[in-house]
Amino acid sequence: MSSRRRQMITNTVKLFDLLVMTLSLGVANLPVLVKVGLITFAEFFEIRIKLRNVLVFLLLLLVWNFIFTVLGLYSSKRLSSHLAELTEVIKATSLGTLVITIVAFLLKLRMTTPL
Repeated sequence: MSSRRRQMITNTVKLFDLLVMTLSLGVANLPVLVKVGLITFAEFFEIRIKLRNVLVFLLLLLVWNFIFTVLGLYSSKRLSSHLAELTEVIKATSLGTLVITIVAFLLKLRMTTPL
């Protein structure tokens, strides 16, 4: 496989991983949506988003990508067993989740506000 094609596939996989993380954040917010109720399209655009929250989210995306890269998830696994690859994925996602949890705890990020 050519180097250019391999790089394009790797970048596509990285982008997909970041989209999955973003989708996971959306799914994690579903219980809040159920409790609050559906909002209209206009109400959605009236939501105030703090710049700090956007920057923290972007930083977490970069950290997530860095963890996956450092732990070798984007390197070739042709000669690895499925179990070895699964173990690497579990390690990387566990470390990424731990980092997100620590950041949320340190910055006092909350999905909901107390009633």
